Amino acid sequence: MSLVEASISMSTDGFITGPDEHGAGLGRGGEVLHYWFTKDPAGPELLDDALFATAGAAGGKNVHIMGGASVIQQALQAGLVDSLQIHLAPILLGAGTRLSGKPTTPIGLERTGIIESQHATHLRFRVG
Repeated sequence: MSLVEASISMSTDGFITGPDEHGAGLGRGGEVLHYWFTKDPAGPELLDDALFATAGAAGGKNVHIMGGASVIQQALQAGLVDSLQIHLAPILLGAGTRLSGKPTTPIGLERTGIIESQHATHLRFRVG
């Protein structure tokens, strides 16, 4: 059975971009959010395992949602997401775009996995 998975990098204080984000940028200081796959020697393997190993949207493979906070918030609120992966970077950005926004109803999460790497803690949750 195919699952819908969402994945996003986030600061420890809940931001997916730093302050002064414009367009598709990461804002001031936000590049550290992606160090887990750009600077960590194990990054390509983590990226493949965490995101792409099971994805494909056809033939029983999983559908993978990536994008900004708004896309993931909408999919969560619509009840479309089965699994949420958060790549938690060890930084407090203090401002920027939040992942959590203002949900209309609480969304329960059950932690199903955790992997530590040099630049992030990778958390996997079952949604529901």
